[in-house]
Amino acid sequence: MAKKITLAVLIVLLLGGAWWQNAFINGATERLTAPLAKVRKALEKEDFDEAHAAAETFLAMWEKEKQTYEALFDHDDIDMISAIAKRMKSYCSTRFGQAALAETHALLFYINHLRDIDNLGWENIF
Repeated sequence: MAKKITLAVLIVLLLGGAWWQNAFINGATERLTAPLAKVRKALEKEDFDEAHAAAETFLAMWEKEKQTYEALFDHDDIDMISAIAKRMKSYCSTRFGQAALAETHALLFYINHLRDIDNLGWENIF
């Protein structure tokens, strides 16, 4: 009987952890993509000051979320996001709009990609 209870507790913990991870990643994706959308809109209007401010906001948010992402995902993906974010901010400050816009799209891709690989779906099972 004790083995069955232990197994049931482990299964509940496993499912709870999976649910928490999914909820965290979905929420973090929403929080992180909001300033990137502001960067993109500002760059499209060629408002480099607003783009730079939004890029700084994204970097500050990313630094807060980064540790949890490192615990959940491959470090190469996390390092890639960090490097791209710093390049994007630099391009915004030097008013190199096309490069900053390209980096913004790359960040959106990687952040959404991490969310997608975390979700339960056929492509992640097979």
